[in-house]
Amino acid sequence: HDSARLTASDAGGDDSLGWSVSISGDTVVAGAPYANIGSIIFQGAAYVFVEPGTGWTGSLHETAKLTASDPMVIALSFGAGLGDSVAVSGDTVVVGAPLANAVYVFVEPGTGWANATETAKLTASDSAHNDSFGDNVAISGDTVAAGAPGSNAQAGAAYVFFRPVG
Repeated sequence: HDSARLTASDAGGDDSLGWSVSISGDTVVAGAPYANIGSIIFQGAAYVFVEPGTGWTGSLHETAKLTASDPMVIALSFGAGLGDSVAVSGDTVVVGAPLANAVYVFVEPGTGWANATETAKLTASDSAHNDSFGDNVAISGDTVAAGAPGSNAQAGAAYVFFRPVG
């Protein structure tokens, strides 16, 4: 049986927390692509949960909520779907926003996740409407991969990014 239940402190009825999940060490990241941010519906968010000293037990709320600093309204007040995909490796989280054809990278600041803002926004150089870039994301060390299943007339593509020096 499960030993902990991870929930958002600001949960909304249709947020879909847990749509995507990833774990690295004592950090769990869960996407909520239908979360409303302000007046933008489906803007989306990713929630970071760090294992407390007492362990993964009971009902726990997030350590941090990650959102895009540049909220995107795609059409008719619909947002980017941030959190449709998530991945974590060490102190780096990547979050896909396929409705915006973007992937956001967050690196944990020295003061902890609560103060995190994105350090990079990744996009495909040949991105087109409906590519769904960011529908899937992965990270290993300094390498990020992002899928774009709608690219090339639905033939799809995957993009690889390397963390720049510094």
